[in-house]
Parts: sequence; C-alpha cells; structure tokens
Amino acid sequence: MSISTAVMVLLAIQPASNATPDVSNTANDGDTIVVRAQRLVDPAAVSVETIDVRGIDALGDVKSVLETSPSVSIVSPGPAGATEILLRGGDANFTAVTVDGVRLNDVTDSRGGAVDVGAIAPFEIGRINIYKGAVSVLEGSDALSGQIALETDDPRDGPRAEAMLRVADQGLGSVNGRWSPLRDEALALSVTGTWFDFGDGPAGQTYSRSSLGVKMSGAAGSGRWVASARVGETSREAFADASGGNRFAATPDLEQRDARLSTLSLRYGAGETAGWSPSVAFTYLHRTEDRDTPAAPPQVPAGTSDSTFERMTLVGTATRSLSQDWQALAGAEIVQEKGETTGSLDYGFPLPVDFELERTTPSVFAEVRRDSAARGDGGAFDLYAGIRADYVDTEELVPTVRAGGEYHLPDNGTSVYASIGTGFKAPSFYAVGDPLVGNPDLEDETSITGEVGLRHAIGEVTAVDLSVYHSSYKDLIDFDGATFSLVNRAEVEVTGIEASLTHEIGAHAFSAFGTQMNTQAPDGAVLLRPDWRAGATWAWSQDRINAYASYRIRGEIEASSVPTGIVTLDPSQRLDLYAGYELTDGLQLALTADNLLDSETEAQPGFTPMGRRLGIRLDIAY
Repeated sequence: MSISTAVMVLLAIQPASNATPDVSNTANDGDTIVVRAQRLVDPAAVSVETIDVRGIDALGDVKSVLETSPSVSIVSPGPAGATEILLRGGDANFTAVTVDGVRLNDVTDSRGGAVDVGAIAPFEIGRINIYKGAVSVLEGSDALSGQIALETDDPRDGPRAEAMLRVADQGLGSVNGRWSPLRDEALALSVTGTWFDFGDGPAGQTYSRSSLGVKMSGAAGSGRWVASARVGETSREAFADASGGNRFAATPDLEQRDARLSTLSLRYGAGETAGWSPSVAFTYLHRTEDRDTPAAPPQVPAGTSDSTFERMTLVGTATRSLSQDWQALAGAEIVQEKGETTGSLDYGFPLPVDFELERTTPSVFAEVRRDSAARGDGGAFDLYAGIRADYVDTEELVPTVRAGGEYHLPDNGTSVYASIGTGFKAPSFYAVGDPLVGNPDLEDETSITGEVGLRHAIGEVTAVDLSVYHSSYKDLIDFDGATFSLVNRAEVEVTGIEASLTHEIGAHAFSAFGTQMNTQAPDGAVLLRPDWRAGATWAWSQDRINAYASYRIRGEIEASSVPTGIVTLDPSQRLDLYAGYELTDGLQLALTADNLLDSETEAQPGFTPMGRRLGIRLDIAY
C-alpha cells in the first residue's frame, strides 16, 4: 500500500474523521550538451529508452507520451487528478523524475515524493530518456525503480519562433509559444511559455497549468555550458485520491490543490585538460502546494495544508581515458533538502499536522567503462561498473552499486546484455515528520533490480528488443494499524518480460510493444499494476501531410477507495490520433482525437473517465 493510500485508510478509521543518470546529447556538429554532470552511462550499464520525438510533438499530455513505453504505467485518480509514474511495477515514489537535471520529487508530500507529470506540457520537452532499473549509483535516493529524464528543447534547434494553439470539445484549450532570438553556437537563447485549461470534467472536476521557461547555452573554452530556469503553476479541483470519485464519494465537494514550481539548472562540461574532462552542475528546486480537502462524513475530517520544499544540488565529475576503449570517472555531490508543512484536521477543533525537517546528503562515486565501439571491434564486450556512497543526513552511510555488460555478436547487428543494480530511498519528510503517523525510526527502502536481454537491428530501419527483468523491494513503508504509524515491513517481488519493435518503411514509422508482469506482495500492498500491457504507434509524413496514432491496452487492475475497499477494475484501451496538413510554409492545421474509442473503463474506483474529445490544433513556425 502506498503512503497516500495509507493516509486515506488512517483518516477513515479515526474517530469522527544527483548526478542525473545522464547520457550526454550529441547534436549540432558534435558538441556535447551536459544533461547534468557527465557520467559514463550507456546501454551496457542500464536499459535506456528514448521516447520518439514524434510522439512528444503529437500527443496532448506527457502522460500519454510516457505510456508509449512498455515500462511505464500511469496512475491518475480521475481525468483531473494528479498523474504519477509506475516504472516496471515500482511505486510512484520509486522513480526519480528530472527536468533539465533538476529532480522534481517533493518529499514533504503524503505521496512520498511521487511526481505529478501532468504539470508539464509536452511543448516544453525536446527529449525523454527512461532509465530502467535501480540507478541510485547515479542519482542517489529516490531511484529505486529508475529515472525519467526530461530535457527541454535545445535553443539552437527548431524554428526561430513558433506557436501552438489547440481547442477541443468540453472546454479544453491550450496556448504555447517559443521565441529563440539567439541561435548561434557561441550563444543561444530561447523563451517558452505554455497555458492549458482542461475544461469541464465529470462532476465539475478540472485543472489548469501554466509555465514560463528560459534556456541558454554557449561555448566556453573547449567546453559548453547550459543554463535553464522555469516557473510553473498547477491548479486542480478534483475528488481526493481514494474518495470514491464522482460516483461513490460521500460528498460532492472537491479537493482544491494549487502548486507552484520553480527550477534552476546551471551545467558545464569542459573539454579535455591534461588528460581529464571535468564537468560541474548546480540545480535548485522550490515547490509550494496549498491543499484544501473537504470532509467525507461520517469518517474523514476536512483538512488543510500548506507545504514548502527546497532542494539544492551541487555535483562535479572528472573523466579520464585510460586507453582507447577504457574510461574512468570520479565525482562528488552534495544535496541539501528542506521542507515544511503547516495545516490541520477539523475534528470540531483544529488538530495541527505541522512539521519541519531538513537533510544534507554528501556523496562520492566512481565509474569505469569499456566501449568496444571505440576500438571498432566486432564480437566484443561493452562493460560498466559503478559504486557510490551516500552519507544520508551525515548520519548513515548507504552504498549502492551497478554493473552491466553487452556483447555484440560479429557482423549481424545482434547484441545480448545483462545488468544489475541496487537502489535506496531515504524516508520522505512526511513519513518521518507527520505528527499523526510519522515515525522518525524508519529505515531506508531498498531495491535490487536485474535484467537480461537481446537487441537486434536490421540496418537502419528495424530494431527489436526483448528483455526479462526482476526487481526486489524491501523495507517498504506502510501504515500499521496496531501502532497507528508508518513502519517498514512490506516486501515486493516483481518479474516481467518486455518486447518491443520499431520499423521504418518509406514515409511510415511503426512501433509496438507487449509486456507481462507478475507481482508478489502482501494483499493490498501493491495496487494499480496490470498483469499485461500492449501498445502500438504509427507515424506518417509525406509532402504536406503528417499523421500520428497511439494505441494502448492493459489488463485488469486492483484498486482501492475508502467507500469500496479493494476492487478489480476492467481492462482498458485508448486510441489517440493526430492528423495535420501544412497549409503553407510554417502554417499547419491539424485534427486531434483523444480517446477516440470512447473507453469508459475507470482507472480508480468511482472516477468516471473523460471519454472522447475531438479538437483542432494550429501550428505556426518561422
């Protein structure tokens, strides 16, 4: 059971109540843009999936984009609820999520640090990498299942100015724009703004978001620097997560949540000096959230909370070539976190739920890699090994490791790979500090994940990937009714098989995936995980016409709410379509269809889904 679900159970029974796992992006004549501080990550170290940029451009939200991956399921309590990531069966708070290297996980939240990806507009994003498996050796805490690394558009790429406007039935509207007045290699600058209104959801549920971002990059000596800043706001009016939604909730009153997010990222990767290639990065996150939750009589009291969270990270690395195909890296990082929550529950008198905590975590790490491609060998191994030590709150030393290898069969485009890694997650500030259920003696949650697989490429047009993975999670934090507090006790084992295919022929590009997953856990400890998922995408671009389609289907899931308890929800499917026509150079008109099949399957008990939405989109660029 996740922490947020445990909290709902708690209320129901009360009386009357990093260094980012970064692969540098090579673009623009071979210059390297550092995603955070430079690391030696490659497919031998961890399975890395890069989302097709065509999906990012065509789909209406980051949730739909991420679900084109075989490894990602999205949890959303209703069409206007916060969206959270389940990566290969791990909890939503087991995935580190970054934007331009800034980790977004907020550990003051009762969700334990799960990130609402619905607060991010696809228009802002230029690249998405998914790192599958425990990568604490790269990211530190929060990466038990892996990481989602979002990178905003490179200011050197794309048109000098562009705008995207979309309207759809039931009141949906969005306006997005980007201006890039400087696009030189020496200095590049872009400014991006977005606004979105969800419109009219079931029973008056809705949400809106807006953001403003600035990104700069430039040359400095033999290296390159990247700076970005972003501010965003999200407002949601929806039924609380486990309330039973518009069909079962005890009251029609909606929970109001207003969040504000500010990020800053400064990154520099230098060229080689005296045999060493240094890099340094500074990131800053500031997030506030105000929440007003109505009562759900006769058991759940009304409550309010205002939270503030800050995280500052400074990391430096130095890479050295040991030979033609061997590299080594050493680095250090320090993370400073501070969180505060004020609020109360209404029992006829205000019961305070205030807490304030801070945590400092220095760490050191080292990596080594063999890249057989540097030698040009066929039938050779790529190898990776990394080790890290985090000194959590300067009190507890937590070691993590990762190792992997990939063997390239000679002359046939086939490789086999295997990797293993360990992860940890320090208890969230909420789990430790909440005056009602918090437990200062909680231990770290831990994981061991392993994977073996095969990749096969046929020229430049076809790629196949088949993998088997296993994840073991221990000391998971759960609510204990006997002690009326959060405790470490749950253990979860997840085993899965993933298969994916991509193929391009002429103007058409196809992809398909299928996954089967088996989860072993105590009853009620793990919900919302389908045993199987499948999906396919199709993209077509020719002359002035381009189109994109995404289809996803999943099996039954178990879900829970206070009114219903644990129930089984039916299988679900979704089809999204985009079809555009270029009226003239720089002007394109498109038709959009979200949930074209009008699937009415609930994703959470009592939350009626949105249904089919048809819209029109206008893209302008010059």
